[in-house]
Amino acid sequence: MEARAGVTEITLYDEIGRWGVSAKMFRAVLDRVETDQIVLNINSPGGDVFDGVAIYNDLLAHKSSVVVRVTGLAASAASLIAMAGDEIEIAENAFFMIHNAWSIAIGDSRELTARAKLLKTIDGKMADTYAHRTGQDAADIKQQMDDETWLTADDAVDLGFADKLIDTDDEEAEARASFDLAPFKNVPRALVNARRKTRSKEAPAPLAPVAHTDFSSLVAALNSLHGVIAA
Repeated sequence: MEARAGVTEITLYDEIGRWGVSAKMFRAVLDRVETDQIVLNINSPGGDVFDGVAIYNDLLAHKSSVVVRVTGLAASAASLIAMAGDEIEIAENAFFMIHNAWSIAIGDSRELTARAKLLKTIDGKMADTYAHRTGQDAADIKQQMDDETWLTADDAVDLGFADKLIDTDDEEAEARASFDLAPFKNVPRALVNARRKTRSKEAPAPLAPVAHTDFSSLVAALNSLHGVIAA
């Protein structure tokens, strides 16, 4: 967190939840903000849906105005957090992604049915949140979530997920992914290729500070914990 001239800048460049930035950690930072405006920079593959919802609600409730700047990736729960911005900006080479919530469940048919019902309810509430901010119909949003929809910056602006583009320098014109996106099914080729190139260099120059966790840790944790829900 960095405060300057009436603006507090917060950087969210990690997974959401216990594997990265939890709602408790984010709230502790937010409680120290005394400026009139918050600029929240996001580059995140998402994570725990309930932590994401809590961070979203805490931002909405805060007295400061919130400018969200998607500098790399706002996927899953991170895209939900982005909806808390009074103004949402996205870099020309950045991406949004929305999809349905995931979970691991163990038990008999009654417990699995209950878990499926819970996931459906969560998906509906997330769709309502996206619809409220974007102005789209909730049914259209739900279809986009069913399809695991990846949006370029232009798409995000056109569909209301962002309000305007952030100009990027020519040196930063290539989208880069600092996270393991293998669990997702529709990852854009630009992000896949960028990650391959990043891995092949000894000292890559990232678009933004690189998070020190991979999304693979989230998948491993979901496979070992009963009842976790991610988005």
